[in-house]
Amino acid sequence: YAEAASWKSSCNVLGASINTWIGRMHRAYHLVHEPSELEQYPNMEAYFGLIHLKVNATWAWGKNQFINQKFAPFVLAPTPDADLPEHLAAQAKARFKQELIRRLADNGATPEMLIDPTMRVIRTDILPQLTELMRVEKERARQINYEIASRACKRHSRIIKDQLIEGGWHTAYSSMLFDQVLYPFGCMAVERGDTIKWSWSGSRIVRKLEEAWTFRHVPVDRAFHAPDCSTAQDGSYFIEQIDRSMADLYQMRSEPNAMPDEIDALMEGIANAGLSGSGWMSDNTEVNTLAAPVSQPRSGTITTIRMVGEILGSDLAGASGLSVDSHEVVSVTIEVCN
Repeated sequence: YAEAASWKSSCNVLGASINTWIGRMHRAYHLVHEPSELEQYPNMEAYFGLIHLKVNATWAWGKNQFINQKFAPFVLAPTPDADLPEHLAAQAKARFKQELIRRLADNGATPEMLIDPTMRVIRTDILPQLTELMRVEKERARQINYEIASRACKRHSRIIKDQLIEGGWHTAYSSMLFDQVLYPFGCMAVERGDTIKWSWSGSRIVRKLEEAWTFRHVPVDRAFHAPDCSTAQDGSYFIEQIDRSMADLYQMRSEPNAMPDEIDALMEGIANAGLSGSGWMSDNTEVNTLAAPVSQPRSGTITTIRMVGEILGSDLAGASGLSVDSHEVVSVTIEVCN
């Protein structure tokens, strides 16, 4: 984390660090003069915010284009030669067989006309006609496969869109889009885990845990890329600061490889000792790299550091419940709090 935070505050982009640009854009959008401007023009009070106007206009256009009922962040369509699962393939074969029998009957064909009674094979004089009929019906079978696959894709698309809505994709994407317009880079996080669902069971409402996708906006001042990254999508790791509430910690307590005793101590600290905001990170100079942070910690929360990346198995030596080769490269998600 210290490595990524240091790189973010020192990496030169057009004459300034990433953190410097984040601070400048944040102040420009909120119509706050730069200290150097106030030194040069001490009596300047008016601020005509072109950046504020441009960002709002572009953000509104982007939301109109990408956050609506018609737009989906995925394309799901069958291939021309659809490869169906077994139950759908059987359905397609049945339809093809029915269609072939009907076509033969329409052409006045009978079993006696097709089979040589002495050799018990298809008569050679009708092979050209039968070959053409089979070619036509094979294309028809391909079309049947495609139609069945298309209906399956539509059903699955509706399921995915429902999962996006339930997981908060639209809200997270809208916030990320704003960052993309202003800074200009934005971050989103996606997680798959147990979520609490309430449903009727007879005459009572019961609480159930269901596995689902959740989408979160990651503020740009709380996102830290690995120094070896060439784009926002690669690099050895990605780190973010997260404010975890009591509900978050309680849910994390039951996850695999969690440390329930330490999480219980954290929850007790939040409830009794009044821990809030960055807490344990307040003395870490690597955190306070912005004079005016873009995002403020929520009260009643504790800040954690979450890393997604690849590490050597040897780095996991001694971790409870894990058994990996020391030379193996392992994809991990690690969340820590002192």
